[in-house]
Amino acid sequence: MKKKSRLWLNEYVYVGVFALVIAMIFIAPFLDKGYLVYGDDLHYHLSRIKEISGWLKDGVFNFPGISTRSFYSLGYGVNIFYPWLTLLPFSILGLLLKNPTNAIYVGFYFYTFVTVLIAYGCMKKFSRSWVSSTAFSILYTFSIYRTIDGITRFALAEFIALTFFPLLLLGSYEVLFGKKRYWPLVTIGFSLIVYTHVLSAFLACIYLIVFWGVSLFFIEERVKRSLLLLFSGVVSIFASAGYLFGFIEEQMFQTFLQPSPMKLAGKEIGQLVVSSFSSDLMQSSMGGVYNIGYTCILILLLGVFFLKEMSKTYKIIYSLGVITFFMTTSLFPWSLMQGTFLSVIQFPFRLMIFPTLFACLTGANLIKNVSEKYSFKIKRSILIITLLVCVAPWLLSANAMMDRAARFGFDTGDIFFNDSDNRSSMWIDQYMPKSSQKYVDDIYNHVGYLNSEAVTFMPKSEKQSTSFSIKTDEDQSKVDLPVVRYKNTTIFVNGKKVKVTSSHRGTVQLLIAKGVNKISIEYEASLIIKLGVLISIITWLILIVYLVLYSCQKNESSHFVLENST
Repeated sequence: MKKKSRLWLNEYVYVGVFALVIAMIFIAPFLDKGYLVYGDDLHYHLSRIKEISGWLKDGVFNFPGISTRSFYSLGYGVNIFYPWLTLLPFSILGLLLKNPTNAIYVGFYFYTFVTVLIAYGCMKKFSRSWVSSTAFSILYTFSIYRTIDGITRFALAEFIALTFFPLLLLGSYEVLFGKKRYWPLVTIGFSLIVYTHVLSAFLACIYLIVFWGVSLFFIEERVKRSLLLLFSGVVSIFASAGYLFGFIEEQMFQTFLQPSPMKLAGKEIGQLVVSSFSSDLMQSSMGGVYNIGYTCILILLLGVFFLKEMSKTYKIIYSLGVITFFMTTSLFPWSLMQGTFLSVIQFPFRLMIFPTLFACLTGANLIKNVSEKYSFKIKRSILIITLLVCVAPWLLSANAMMDRAARFGFDTGDIFFNDSDNRSSMWIDQYMPKSSQKYVDDIYNHVGYLNSEAVTFMPKSEKQSTSFSIKTDEDQSKVDLPVVRYKNTTIFVNGKKVKVTSSHRGTVQLLIAKGVNKISIEYEASLIIKLGVLISIITWLILIVYLVLYSCQKNESSHFVLENST
């Protein structure tokens, strides 16, 4: 028993050190450059990080809140619609570290470390093999699409969401085909994705529905397992209530259009294959083609020759990889999807998470099969070769991209940089109500109205509020401020809370008295939002207690012994 405990502890030490090293290898070439790539969503997500850092600095966590330090002080409610919880590590680091660029890269390091831990743990549970677990961690961490999401595009929320997808895949597999008691993995994985990126959660939901539908042809206890999967989804709603309740409340209050609708179109397959083999990391604006990278495309192309050696499970995984890769190309009839619920994904390349995951799973299994007849030392050597084969071309592509891409440097000495002069990079129209869409330029330029006369009102940021000082010579003057109105937008005039209405522009409108009026605009979380937070906390506590109690009752240490696994 003592020997088993020692080996069990040794593997956890091995995994921890392994994750620290892999995360450092991933972040080193970017940290060494000392600047950020001016990615598609860089200003957008940095502004969200800056706003949350302001909450922490003020000691007032008025979530989901409106933007008072960013997004041009328009009272923009980006965090009502865009989950913010998993950005906290970046915001905390932004306050702790003097160099904001380093703070962002340390944040990347943190999530890469967590990615390796989750990838290893999930694959170990799935395969019972430390070799395939190590291989999967390497393949997935250095997958080109993951790097494109995080570094090239700076689609930070999508990058973070990739951390939790292995939990979702393992949990759904266990519920439908394996041990039903692992249903919390579905809830945890899906909830963390919801708390990170809504579109990724949408894709995860589609995956769960399709996977469940296909599983009905193969599984026993169809009704019981189906209900358990549904139950884990319902619990996910409670676990995500801290975000979902505020989001739904605002959607019911006023009408919003689909954010940035795009024409759905996949890339030409030949172009996509070539770009994948070259592990192209360049931005699309500079001629790059977002792709799955040479390791994943090589696995998908060569995997057909190893089908006979694959188990039924891995044949399905491999087939899913090929099918989902095909869906990212122009061969898939995306034009027929235009106008359907799938159009919200905006870009078919977002589906590349699935061929990436399935290819990495297939590749890890192939490496395990090749190495299983050899000794521990040879297996270790094969894994070192795997690391070199993955990292070498990835590193060349990363350096080439960093040298050619547009660079971003902070214009301040801390995380509280100035807003971008390029309004289009901030996507401020996305979460303005429908009634505001015709007036976005005026609102951006701080144009408001005093008794129907156009006036430029310059806002002043004061911690968690945006304020204006307005003088009028008329009593009961009607003011239409260049601040977006949301359900829980709250107005104080000279320190007194007053009634607020929505103008025809979807902005804040109120009546003020004669004289000088100091108007402060804040956000007060409603009872519904507070209830959602409470429900979420209680749900997570129950999940944690369930997992701790189960871990104490079940001793599965034999599954985590290096010498007793392939």
